[in-house]
Amino acid sequence: MTSILETQSSTSLLLDSGLHNISFDKKILKLSLSSRAARAMADQGQDGPGQEGHIDVELELYFSCLIRKRVNIRQQPRADAIFKTAVNDFLSISFRPVMTKVCLVSDAVGEPDIEPLPIVKPERFTPNWLSLDYKNGQWQGEFGY
Repeated sequence: MTSILETQSSTSLLLDSGLHNISFDKKILKLSLSSRAARAMADQGQDGPGQEGHIDVELELYFSCLIRKRVNIRQQPRADAIFKTAVNDFLSISFRPVMTKVCLVSDAVGEPDIEPLPIVKPERFTPNWLSLDYKNGQWQGEFGY
Protein backbone atom coordinates (compact mmCIF):
# COMPACT_ATOMS: atom_id res chain seq x y z
CA MET A 1 0.00 0.00 0.00
CA THR A 2 1.38 3.38 -0.96
CA SER A 3 0.60 6.69 0.62
CA ILE A 4 0.22 9.87 -1.38
CA LEU A 5 -0.05 13.22 0.32
CA GLU A 6 -0.98 16.51 -1.27
CA THR A 7 2.46 17.76 -2.23
CA GLN A 8 3.80 19.03 -5.49
CA SER A 9 6.11 16.06 -5.87
CA SER A 10 3.17 13.64 -5.69
CA THR A 11 1.64 14.91 -8.94
CA SER A 12 4.29 13.23 -11.11
CA LEU A 13 3.94 9.78 -9.52
CA LEU A 14 2.73 6.83 -11.54
CA LEU A 15 0.42 4.55 -9.61
CA ASP A 16 0.73 0.79 -9.59
CA SER A 17 -2.32 -1.40 -9.36
CA GLY A 18 -3.41 -2.18 -5.83
CA LEU A 19 -4.37 -0.16 -2.79
CA HIS A 20 -3.23 3.44 -2.24
CA ASN A 21 -3.88 5.91 0.59
CA ILE A 22 -4.83 9.32 -0.78
CA SER A 23 -4.94 12.45 1.39
CA PHE A 24 -8.46 13.81 0.88
CA ASP A 25 -9.13 16.88 3.02
CA LYS A 26 -9.09 15.70 6.66
CA LYS A 27 -9.40 12.00 5.79
CA ILE A 28 -7.54 9.25 4.00
CA LEU A 29 -9.29 7.84 0.94
CA LYS A 30 -8.36 4.24 0.12
CA LEU A 31 -7.99 4.02 -3.67
CA SER A 32 -8.14 0.53 -5.15
CA LEU A 33 -6.69 0.67 -8.66
CA SER A 34 -7.10 -2.24 -11.08
CA SER A 35 -4.18 -3.32 -13.26
CA ARG A 36 -6.14 -2.07 -16.32
CA ALA A 37 -6.59 1.37 -14.74
CA ALA A 38 -2.91 1.60 -13.79
CA ARG A 39 -1.93 0.59 -17.33
CA ALA A 40 -4.31 3.20 -18.85
CA MET A 41 -2.73 5.91 -16.68
CA ALA A 42 0.77 4.78 -17.64
CA ASP A 43 -0.21 4.84 -21.33
CA GLN A 44 -1.59 8.37 -21.06
CA GLY A 45 -0.28 10.45 -23.95
CA GLN A 46 1.36 7.48 -25.71
CA ASP A 47 -1.45 6.58 -28.14
CA GLY A 48 -2.72 4.13 -25.55
CA PRO A 49 -6.09 3.91 -23.82
CA GLY A 50 -5.30 6.82 -21.53
CA GLN A 51 -4.66 9.25 -24.39
CA GLU A 52 -7.69 11.37 -23.53
CA GLY A 53 -5.64 13.41 -21.03
CA HIS A 54 -6.37 14.38 -17.45
CA ILE A 55 -9.43 12.95 -15.72
CA ASP A 56 -11.17 13.97 -12.54
CA VAL A 57 -12.98 11.18 -10.73
CA GLU A 58 -15.93 12.98 -9.18
CA LEU A 59 -17.55 11.24 -6.23
CA GLU A 60 -21.10 12.58 -6.26
CA LEU A 61 -23.40 12.10 -3.29
CA TYR A 62 -26.87 12.97 -4.58
CA PHE A 63 -29.70 13.73 -2.18
CA SER A 64 -33.23 13.68 -3.57
CA CYS A 65 -36.23 11.56 -2.67
CA LEU A 66 -33.58 8.88 -2.20
CA ILE A 67 -29.79 9.04 -1.82
CA ARG A 68 -27.64 8.05 -4.80
CA LYS A 69 -23.88 7.56 -5.03
CA ARG A 70 -22.37 8.06 -8.47
CA VAL A 71 -18.85 8.23 -9.90
CA ASN A 72 -18.55 10.74 -12.76
CA ILE A 73 -15.48 10.83 -14.98
CA ARG A 74 -14.74 14.40 -16.04
CA GLN A 75 -11.80 16.32 -17.47
CA GLN A 76 -11.55 18.77 -14.55
CA PRO A 77 -13.14 19.11 -11.10
CA ARG A 78 -16.29 21.21 -10.90
CA ALA A 79 -15.99 24.57 -9.19
CA ASP A 80 -18.54 23.56 -6.54
CA ALA A 81 -16.74 20.37 -5.46
CA ILE A 82 -16.08 20.66 -1.71
CA PHE A 83 -12.88 18.57 -1.75
CA LYS A 84 -10.35 18.20 -4.57
CA THR A 85 -6.95 16.52 -4.64
CA ALA A 86 -4.42 15.87 -7.41
CA VAL A 87 -3.17 12.29 -7.25
CA ASN A 88 -0.74 12.62 -10.18
CA ASP A 89 -0.50 14.45 -13.53
CA PHE A 90 -3.30 12.30 -14.96
CA LEU A 91 -5.71 11.81 -12.05
CA SER A 92 -7.53 14.01 -9.57
CA ILE A 93 -10.38 13.09 -7.23
CA SER A 94 -13.16 15.42 -6.13
CA PHE A 95 -16.19 15.11 -3.84
CA ARG A 96 -19.46 16.84 -4.63
CA PRO A 97 -22.60 16.48 -2.50
CA VAL A 98 -25.68 17.85 -4.26
CA MET A 99 -29.43 17.88 -3.81
CA THR A 100 -32.38 18.28 -6.14
CA LYS A 101 -34.37 21.47 -5.99
CA VAL A 102 -37.64 19.48 -5.90
CA CYS A 103 -38.52 15.93 -4.94
CA LEU A 104 -41.58 15.40 -7.10
CA VAL A 105 -40.70 12.65 -9.56
CA SER A 106 -43.70 13.55 -11.74
CA ASP A 107 -42.35 17.11 -12.16
CA ALA A 108 -38.90 16.05 -13.31
CA VAL A 109 -38.26 15.58 -17.02
CA GLY A 110 -34.81 14.18 -17.68
CA GLU A 111 -32.27 15.12 -15.02
CA PRO A 112 -33.80 17.40 -12.36
CA ASP A 113 -32.10 20.68 -11.45
CA ILE A 114 -29.56 20.25 -8.69
CA GLU A 115 -27.69 22.58 -6.39
CA PRO A 116 -24.73 22.18 -4.03
CA LEU A 117 -25.72 20.74 -0.68
CA PRO A 118 -24.64 22.94 2.24
CA ILE A 119 -22.97 20.62 4.75
CA VAL A 120 -21.86 21.81 8.18
CA LYS A 121 -19.32 19.00 8.77
CA PRO A 122 -18.41 17.71 5.29
CA GLU A 123 -15.77 15.26 6.57
CA ARG A 124 -18.65 13.15 7.94
CA PHE A 125 -19.91 12.65 4.38
CA THR A 126 -16.57 12.17 2.64
CA PRO A 127 -16.17 8.62 1.26
CA ASN A 128 -13.67 6.18 2.79
CA TRP A 129 -12.81 4.22 -0.36
CA LEU A 130 -12.81 4.41 -4.16
CA SER A 131 -12.40 1.52 -6.59
CA LEU A 132 -11.27 2.51 -10.10
CA ASP A 133 -11.08 0.35 -13.23
CA TYR A 134 -10.65 0.85 -16.98
CA LYS A 135 -12.72 -1.68 -18.92
CA ASN A 136 -13.71 -1.83 -22.59
CA GLY A 137 -12.31 1.67 -23.17
CA GLN A 138 -14.32 3.26 -20.33
CA TRP A 139 -13.40 4.41 -16.83
CA GLN A 140 -15.54 2.77 -14.15
CA GLY A 141 -15.65 3.37 -10.44
CA GLU A 142 -17.57 3.06 -7.25
CA PHE A 143 -17.12 4.48 -3.76
CA GLY A 144 -18.38 3.81 -0.28
CA TYR A 145 -18.13 4.36 3.44
